[in-house]
Amino acid sequence: MRELTIFTNQQQAERLAGYLVTQSIPSSVDKEDGQWVIWVVNDDDRDSALKILDIFQQNPDDSRYDAALVQAKKLAKQEADVRKKVRKRQVDLAKRWSGHWWYAHPVTTVLIAISVLVAIVCTDWTNLQRGMLGLPALCTNGDSPILQRLFVIDFERSDRWIHYSSSRWVPFSTVVSGEFWRPVTPIFIHFGVLHILFNMMWMKQLATAVEFAQGTRSFLVLVFLIAVTSNLAEFYWSGPRFGGMSGVVFGMIGYVWMQGKTQPQNGLGLPQQTIVYSFLWLFLCMAGAFGPIANAAHLVGFGVGIFMGARRFLWKSFIKQLRS
Repeated sequence: MRELTIFTNQQQAERLAGYLVTQSIPSSVDKEDGQWVIWVVNDDDRDSALKILDIFQQNPDDSRYDAALVQAKKLAKQEADVRKKVRKRQVDLAKRWSGHWWYAHPVTTVLIAISVLVAIVCTDWTNLQRGMLGLPALCTNGDSPILQRLFVIDFERSDRWIHYSSSRWVPFSTVVSGEFWRPVTPIFIHFGVLHILFNMMWMKQLATAVEFAQGTRSFLVLVFLIAVTSNLAEFYWSGPRFGGMSGVVFGMIGYVWMQGKTQPQNGLGLPQQTIVYSFLWLFLCMAGAFGPIANAAHLVGFGVGIFMGARRFLWKSFIKQLRS
């Protein structure tokens, strides 16, 4: 940093410093002993600054210096905003790397906690039923008002039949009527111990990594999109009696897979072996190897995750094709 000149008038000092900034010559003004000293930040800019000083001294009242001062203040404010954002990002990253769940992956933890809580509250423990491998069936309390409000729509079950409104717009009517959570909340319903263990294990492994890498807000939007699309797809395919986080899980698998393929710099990716196992599991579910499965939710969730993971690459490729 080199001294350029000294002014006894603060306004003139600020006007010249502002003009220097607009000419891409970083400078600063300091008050010393009742005078204002202008400093040039980079030594290489001093010769250019001296030429501007000479012109300024010939006509210091030129209106261009007033306009330059206004512009310099705008640039200073923009720079301060950028520095503020950078500091905030650094603080956020420091908190995220601290490992505390509230900073690293709060949404994932809450999703898991709600799923476990729903399984506990909505299960009829006094008349325990057995599910796959003789393990307890979950969410069996059909009289639970909580459970009833978690499905996409209300329905009645008699013997083997499920009765509900056949209108294709029913899920949207529940939203309009104020029950806006319904297209999302089936993800919290799990019908067996293996069902919830499998889904929570994958959420812990994949969703925490996605939330950590992409940020909580972006992750929340991703979960919402996958949940709504996969739940509505399953409703229109098989009706309202379904639940589980599997659609979101397959969405996360597709998202992380495509992120690793198209944007590996984000730090997300899956081994090829995991992808093979995921496809194998998907096909086994479709073949009925594990009983009634929400296959539409799996497929649509997987597809939405793939699209969201590759969307930036697809958009750039589309723009490139338009320009070529």
